Amino acid sequence: MREKLGTDLGIGITGLAGPGRDSKHDVGTVYIALAAPEKSYVKETNLGFGRERIRIMAANHGLDMVRRFLTGLPVEE
Repeated sequence: MREKLGTDLGIGITGLAGPGRDSKHDVGTVYIALAAPEKSYVKETNLGFGRERIRIMAANHGLDMVRRFLTGLPVEE
């Protein structure tokens, strides 16, 4: 993402928001990544049920990772 857009930071979100599940992951399993110049961070979360709630919470987690990085706080993985 960073290379393609020429940005300093990139966020990636993938996972299973439902309604069905796959053979390896439960609904609500979401991976959120932050790519920074010197390091990348990946966070695995389980955000419960409800497709819309999962999508909103995943975006919130991603933006919180950016906030933490930009303010010098530890980025939770």
